[in-house]
Formats: sequence, structure tokens, C-alpha cells
Amino acid sequence: QAGGNFVARFTIDTRVELGTYASGSVYVDTNGNYSFDPTNTDATNRDITYLMGFTSDNIFAGNFVKAQAGIADGFDKLAAYGKVGTNYRWIIDVNNDGIVNALDVNVIQPLFAGVTNIGGTPVAGNFDGNAANGDEVALKVGTTWLLDKVGHNFVLETKLPGTNMIGLPIVGDFDNDGIDDLGSWADDKFYLNLSTLGPIDGTADKTFTFGFASVRERPVAGDFDGDGITDLGLWVPDRAGVAPAESAEWYLLLSGGTAVGRGGIAGQGQTILDRLNAPGGVVFTPAPFGNDRFAQFGDEYGLPIPGNFDPPITSAQPTDGFTNTQLNLDVNNDGLVTAFDALAIINRLNLGNTALTNTPFTPKLFVDVNSDGIVSAFDALAIINWLNTNPVGDAVSGAGEAVNTDSVFAELGDDAGAEDIMLALLAGDVNGGRKVQRSTGPKVGR
Repeated sequence: QAGGNFVARFTIDTRVELGTYASGSVYVDTNGNYSFDPTNTDATNRDITYLMGFTSDNIFAGNFVKAQAGIADGFDKLAAYGKVGTNYRWIIDVNNDGIVNALDVNVIQPLFAGVTNIGGTPVAGNFDGNAANGDEVALKVGTTWLLDKVGHNFVLETKLPGTNMIGLPIVGDFDNDGIDDLGSWADDKFYLNLSTLGPIDGTADKTFTFGFASVRERPVAGDFDGDGITDLGLWVPDRAGVAPAESAEWYLLLSGGTAVGRGGIAGQGQTILDRLNAPGGVVFTPAPFGNDRFAQFGDEYGLPIPGNFDPPITSAQPTDGFTNTQLNLDVNNDGLVTAFDALAIINRLNLGNTALTNTPFTPKLFVDVNSDGIVSAFDALAIINWLNTNPVGDAVSGAGEAVNTDSVFAELGDDAGAEDIMLALLAGDVNGGRKVQRSTGPKVGR
């Protein structure tokens, strides 16, 4: 607003988050703190649960856009592949709103010539060479790779000739040359088809051993450190070495390069090829000894689905209706910041109720000025401080006039002891010793 102070906020999200899925539900660590907190009071910084597909579907993620000439936004979207009735089908939430409808992708996969079974494991990658339209889909059936390489229509039409890559598939730019590579993992061994060593044809150029004394590990891939290089790792369940024992563990082999923003130059870290050529080969080396990372997230039965998911575009306050999203100091929503806004909060505090609970009869007063989830003296103080620095005549929201703080005390009346009320509120001793709590709010580590 012209002529006044303002507070702005933006969220940087360039790193891949951890996610898990089970029985049609997807749980994403959107704020990247390795803890599932969907009730975080900061709506932009809370974790999200999505519903996608059926229990029998394989869930995966990619930077999808629907049209072949479309421009992908750089964030990953959820997708599912599985059999419904007699057909296999792809569903993709291309606008990242958590649902699949007519605006999204729902495509039946035809039978592929020469392939008797198309019930494979899906992955996403830039297979058509057009970085602008994001990712296409692929399917690994045994050692056979099937790609949507030409039409960007989410229908497989290209079969790669290679047949020596066994196990579960992963895709990413592992060698940092701007071209997506293929990878797979089985029996404690990674198989990599790297574009810097030859064509992307489904034939492994490099292998290395990395695994644990269990049989349910799954490979994961993503730019976990935000340097532009795709990292590799393993999701490992059935480990009981540290509580909570039912949590799955993630062992991530990070490149550790210089972080860059979307559209920036590639990072300068160690690719997996660099690590393969280094003395000792690929060894998990956690911080502070190296760049690798250990994390616990999800249940041991929730399968992994990492991705750089777009946080919701919303205001920083909780979506509970107690903060005015247009002008937070305007408690009574009349388009102005006046003494009546502070008075509304003081009156609410004098009723002895600081809890904010929505009911069908919730009054339309936006009393949580600082969006900390409670009403307190600090909400009133924020308004008084603003009034104190904006003399009569300053416009608010393009209309009306601000009112001097003396009006706050005038409205309370001389016998109300307004000054004493505010001092008592801030001291936390009102109406017989009732404490006015101040919430510190969540720590935002984005």
C-alpha cells in the first residue's frame, strides 16, 4: 500500500521432498523437515496428504504438462499407472491441485507390439528432448524399457533395445550433461545407462554395489541437495536400530554441489560418475564427514515417492478465518485501520476467551492480527503501533483515513482505564490472573 509499511513473504522451493504412498494415499513432506506435520499453523509450510489412484496402482511423480507445446512449471506432479477393468491406464494430476479430472490426463495404454505384459513399473523423464514441455512417461517391464518418446501424449510407442538392466527403474540426469539417464536397482546393485558414456538405449554402462541386509529396499532419485544434479539413494524399511522403529529410512548419495535456482547453470558437485571414478568408489559418507544424508520419513509399509512438489499458493496465516487476508490490521473489515479495530480485540480479551474456534456462528471479526492462532494483547498492540506511526489523513487500502491512537483510549472512555488495560494485557495479568499466551509459531526452514 502506497505511503505505508508492508510485510512481504516468498517461499523458495528448489529441493526434492520425501513422500510415501500406501493404499491410494500419498503423504508428502512438503516443508522438507523429515517430519509429517499437516497441521502446521503456517498453511504454506504444512505437509500435504493427497488421494491418487487405487491400492493396485504404482504411484510416481514427474514434471508434467498436458499439451505437447505446453510449458512445464518445473514442479513435480503425482501420477499413477495400473490396471482398471481390462485396461492399463495413466492418470496424471498435471495442475498439481490434488485431484484428477477433465483438466488432467487420463489415458488408456494400448497393448505394445511384441510385449506380452505391460504391467510394469512406471517412471518419468524428459525423453522427447524438449525440456520446455517437461517429462514424459516410461515403463520398465522386466529388462525392457518402453518410452513415450515422440508424441508427448502419455502413450508408450518406443522400445529400447537394451536388455541387461534388471530391477526397479529410476530416471535422472546422473552425469550432469543435461540429458536424462536411465537407472535400475536389484540385489544391492545399481545399473546406470549414462548418456556421457553412450546412447540411452536401456543398456547399463556402469554398475556399483549399494544395499543392505534386507530384501525390500527401493531405489530413489532426485535433486535432494538442490545443485542441479540428480542424486541416488535407497529407501530402506525393516530397520530397528533407532526409534521409531516402524519408520522407513532413507540413505541418499548426494552430489554436494553449489545450489542453483531453477533455470540456472548446472551445479559443480560430484556426479555419481565422479564418485565411481574416485578412490574407494561409492561409499555412503554422511555429514559432517561427507555430503550424504540419512533421513527417517514415512512408515515401513508406505512406498517411497520423492519429488519437488509445489507448495500451495496461499497466505501465511492458518485458513481458519480469523485473520483478514486483505489487510491483517483491519479487524472489523470496514476497509480502514482505526481505533475500533484495536477496541474489538481489547473487548474480546476482556471477555476472558483467547481460544479461536470456528463454529457455524463464528462472528466475522478478524481478531488474530499476527496469525499466531490465538487472540492476545500483541494483536491489539500491532494496530496501536501502526496508528501511532500513521497520523490522521493517511489512506489505508486506497480509501478512508487512519485514526490517531488517542482514539483507542477515547473509545474506551476515561473511566475504563485504557492505559492500565493495555499494560495489564501485555503483562499477562487480566481478569483475576488469566494469562494471555503468546505463540511463537512454527519455525520456517525453507
